Amino acid sequence: MLTNPFGTIKQKMSKIDHARVAYEACSLQFYEGNSLLNRFNLGDNLQSWFNVTVLHVWMYSAQLKTLGPEGKEMCQELFATLLLDIEIRLNKAGVRTNIDKITSELISIYYGQILAYDEGLSLGGDGVMAAALWRNIMGADSPDTTAQNIEKLLEYVRVQIQHLDGKDLLDLKNPVGFLPIQ
Repeated sequence: MLTNPFGTIKQKMSKIDHARVAYEACSLQFYEGNSLLNRFNLGDNLQSWFNVTVLHVWMYSAQLKTLGPEGKEMCQELFATLLLDIEIRLNKAGVRTNIDKITSELISIYYGQILAYDEGLSLGGDGVMAAALWRNIMGADSPDTTAQNIEKLLEYVRVQIQHLDGKDLLDLKNPVGFLPIQ
């Protein structure tokens, strides 16, 4: 029995497009009205953008992983889109050397942050998640970090996870985004 290779390609392209739309929702949270940037006194730089984007990719992916093999495949596409965006941003920033090394370091940071957030979610303790947010988003050594800001960021993450929970994140016609920060 022969299969239609164009059908398979069309399905794959559809998943890539959907991952791109989902990724844009994650990536734009850093700049969306500058609310996260301003609310938490984050620097307007590549590292802050990366950290905030990884947090949103994690929230989206945490829900996708509950949707079986198709959700896990979408997680991979989301990650691939993040890698492509990193390379584009580095190129636009004028980085011409050591791109592989920088990308490799960012991938390591990505996995470390994802692990920290997974621990915070699976252990269910606000303290574990707050510590992960403090280290990864607020900057553990930042003098601008306050307990109130960490608590507000923790609440933001909870609200977003609840918002995404139960949504059909694989519905290509109705992409799901994030709620604005309160």
